[in-house]
Amino acid sequence: MRFGKCPANGKSRNYRDGVSEKGVSCYAAVIAEDKRIHLEASLTALLSGPGFVDRPAYAVRGEQIGRGSDGEPVLRVRGAKRLKGRAIVFPVIGEVVSK
Repeated sequence: MRFGKCPANGKSRNYRDGVSEKGVSCYAAVIAEDKRIHLEASLTALLSGPGFVDRPAYAVRGEQIGRGSDGEPVLRVRGAKRLKGRAIVFPVIGEVVSK
């Protein structure tokens, strides 16, 4: 799962350290039977995402090729689908509806 479109060059930017990741930063997530999306992310990773709640949500698929600077999965993306109007459950924060 990702907030915002995948970068065209296939590499997310680590703004804290001023470098590119090896691939696209994502959040691990599980889709429940009720179709709500449960993020599996640390609070640190969630808080480091700039304005993630205001960005469109995407289901992303691909091969995990590493971990980002906040411990998040980094993928070589094979595809992404926008998740409009889906309930997303954040650890600690609670539930929001994707834009």
